[in-house]
Amino acid sequence: MIDKTKQIVLVSVASLALLAFVSTMGYSLGKQSVTNETRAAIKQEAKKLQEEQAQKEKASRLSQEGVKAFLRHYFTKKQQ
Repeated sequence: MIDKTKQIVLVSVASLALLAFVSTMGYSLGKQSVTNETRAAIKQEAKKLQEEQAQKEKASRLSQEGVKAFLRHYFTKKQQ
């Protein structure tokens, strides 16, 4: 039979190991959730920047109608 001091030491070591395991698991799960939130924020920001870039590109692109309207106004304006 195990005497009381060995039993206390064994329980202390086991509880310390369990505490270390649980805290490690909690840390890793917390780190993973923060990483997922960060990744989602990065994706959202990238999508927003991509949309802004597409709008700028669309605004700077010459359309056929815009060119025709410009030429019509340019060649029909009154000479001073």
